Amino acid sequence: MKSTSRIASVVLVLVSSISLVIGLGVATAETPAERCKRETTAYNNAWKQAWARANPGKSATDAPAPPVPYKCGSDPSAPPPSNAPDSSDEEKSPKGTPEAPKSQKDDPKDQPGIDAPTDRNDNANGVDPSQPTIQPGDYRPQNLLARAKMLVDQLLRAVNPRAKYLSYTKADRKLADDYVTPTRGKPKLQIENLGRKKAAEYCRRTSLKLERKALAGNTLYTWWQEVKICGIPGVTMTSIEVVHRGGETKTPTWSYNGQAFDSLARVGLDRYHGYSLSGEQFEQKIVWSGLGMGQRTECFSGTATAAGDFSADDSCQIGG
Repeated sequence: MKSTSRIASVVLVLVSSISLVIGLGVATAETPAERCKRETTAYNNAWKQAWARANPGKSATDAPAPPVPYKCGSDPSAPPPSNAPDSSDEEKSPKGTPEAPKSQKDDPKDQPGIDAPTDRNDNANGVDPSQPTIQPGDYRPQNLLARAKMLVDQLLRAVNPRAKYLSYTKADRKLADDYVTPTRGKPKLQIENLGRKKAAEYCRRTSLKLERKALAGNTLYTWWQEVKICGIPGVTMTSIEVVHRGGETKTPTWSYNGQAFDSLARVGLDRYHGYSLSGEQFEQKIVWSGLGMGQRTECFSGTATAAGDFSADDSCQIGG
């Protein structure tokens, strides 16, 4: 209580003193800058004198700076500004935490990943500080693949991918997993004619490529054969040969480990069809969620006709 009465007396003396001193300069013409300097000096001096009177044994030179600096243009007769909050400011500022939009309060099952974390704790999650922050995602079907790639890129940059993976929402973890998990359906076939050559007999080369998709829709890896067939076009086939084969992947966590077995090729008994077989090895050793799928053999079983038609699938048995 004693301290409170002292501060109150300082404020009262300061108000009366500043009104008296400021009023002395009204009669003379002065620039706004000069007036501001004079009023500020008067305000500060009045504060120091009032503080010294309220603190026996202390001089004005010992006084600290005014708790609230003088604002030029203030009403000289008004009391100096205080630290109390303005009621108008309280009305403008929100009270408490704003209520979340309805979409953010729904069941997470209905809004998968809608509250995906946008903040990160580098120490807790083991995240590389240079990596970008994941922004709240758009879960419309046409945007899922782009989001899956973004999540996987985050994991690749993370110092501790496992910790980062566990920080994802359930929906985002599934997206990241789907980006590196192969589908079980038939692979997509691509056929490219590489050229024809006429010599003693007619020969042609064709590239056949199979493409394995991931669950997220991206290409997981590809493997192929380049086949050479010779014979009389549309009539008979005299030979078939696998002249080139291989595999490739650019998907994180996956690698191409070379040939699984030697290629095979033979002409069918009807002399119109030819058959080829090869196998390539791919491997996924480890992923952020645990162990990967391990080694995986993808076979390539091709069929060609003397007319130049081709087909292929991932069967591990040669046709015919």
